[in-house]
Amino acid sequence: MATPSKVKLPAQLTAVEDLLLWHNVTKSAGVLALATALYVLLEWSGIPLLTWLSNALLVAVIGCALWAFGARFMNSTGPADHLPSILRTGLDEAAVRTLAEKLRVATNDLLALVNALLSGNDLMLTGKAVGALWIIGSVGRIITPMGLLYTDCVGGFLQAVGSVGRIITPMGLLYTAVLGLFTLPKVYEMRKDEIDEYLGKAQSTMQQQLNTGKAKATELYNRLTPKKPARPAASDISKDE
Repeated sequence: MATPSKVKLPAQLTAVEDLLLWHNVTKSAGVLALATALYVLLEWSGIPLLTWLSNALLVAVIGCALWAFGARFMNSTGPADHLPSILRTGLDEAAVRTLAEKLRVATNDLLALVNALLSGNDLMLTGKAVGALWIIGSVGRIITPMGLLYTDCVGGFLQAVGSVGRIITPMGLLYTAVLGLFTLPKVYEMRKDEIDEYLGKAQSTMQQQLNTGKAKATELYNRLTPKKPARPAASDISKDE
């Protein structure tokens, strides 16, 4: 049986990576079981989330106070010795700078995109934006807010959405995300070669379709755009004079 290749997650903490990739099966299973138990309690107990959080913090604060009080008498370790290092030392300056740099790069990319759209220099990008905005505007003219309120078909659709909303709650979505974090990275690690092969084929197909569409759009643009007459050279002008 082939050993699955190791996967490196974009996580700053090694403990988080080990947890999501099930390097310690007992620890990962325990955290997932705790998340499941919390989801069941919060979802089916009928008690508001704010009440659960306040009660949990109340129990934690009282428990830590009693633990610290007893530790002073028994000369043992207290809760302060078992807290995460981030609570004692604060945020790492290097990590904050790295995050700030990533945010700066993403913001600059967004600003560059807006600048390219507003300047009008990139005709291909402008065409894509015009097409997308025209489609959105057309849909907006067809589907008006009043039409949505008075159309039986849309009313049925909204009723279905409401029914789904009663089934899929915010806590359910959050728990689904937790399940995805605990399953998808491990599945990818176990089937990395096969998944990479399928993703490579899909990316190649999409790139071919994109290149074909781009070539057709460029050809259409060249047909519709009138060609400017060539300017005479300076030597020809001087000869005429």
